[in-house]
Amino acid sequence: MEKHLENDLSEIGNLLETIKKQGLAYLDALPDRKTSVDSKEYASEDKVPESGYGTKKVLEVFNERFEPVMVGSSGPRYWGFVTGGSTPASIAGDWLASVYDQNTQSTKGQGGISAIIELETIQLMLDLLGLPKNFLGGFVTGATMSNFTCLAVARQWLGREKGKDIAKDGISIPIKVLTATPHSSSLKSLSLLGIGSGNIVKIKTIEGNREAMNIDDLENRIIELKEEPFILISSGGTVNTVDFDDFKAIAELKKKA
Repeated sequence: MEKHLENDLSEIGNLLETIKKQGLAYLDALPDRKTSVDSKEYASEDKVPESGYGTKKVLEVFNERFEPVMVGSSGPRYWGFVTGGSTPASIAGDWLASVYDQNTQSTKGQGGISAIIELETIQLMLDLLGLPKNFLGGFVTGATMSNFTCLAVARQWLGREKGKDIAKDGISIPIKVLTATPHSSSLKSLSLLGIGSGNIVKIKTIEGNREAMNIDDLENRIIELKEEPFILISSGGTVNTVDFDDFKAIAELKKKA
């Protein structure tokens, strides 16, 4: 076994204990930690040592070069983005997931217990939120992948309405996307999925410098499409004004169209 790996394995208990203590110290000081840093405080390095460092040395390098410029983004004084602080339960879960390192390919219980845990968690989420038990779900890495996944499903549905299997054959039909104030991750997803962010049909917003969708304008745009299938991106809490589109009115339009 390579020397660094052998040392890491024999010292794993001490390494984890060191990281645990450092992590606790960080969490204890989180309320007072600065929430921004000057980029000049960070000095980059572009060479990899011939034989590597080993975990102990890497931790030393981390504490010397990176830890001082870590901001308290999960603390109570950080208002830059919508970020949630790590709870004790989520930290414990993250550690356990890394330690057990299970393969997630199976979803039928044949060696894929992590998939079973995910499916059970989804059912618990349905119960918590009062959603129908036949709803499906999945876990993704964040907002961009969430919108990407949803738009991929919508793209496949639209293709099926047109007698096409887009996942197999690619996009050979025009796709119209109706939206008023899409999140930037939706625009990125449209680009990555080949739908194209330029294919958006912009819906007017309600009066008063708000970002919520004007339902009358949405209905007029739907009528203009003459029963052609389309994708609708609606917003639940926009970035600038925290506006919600009128989902009940949108549901009524869905019944009509």
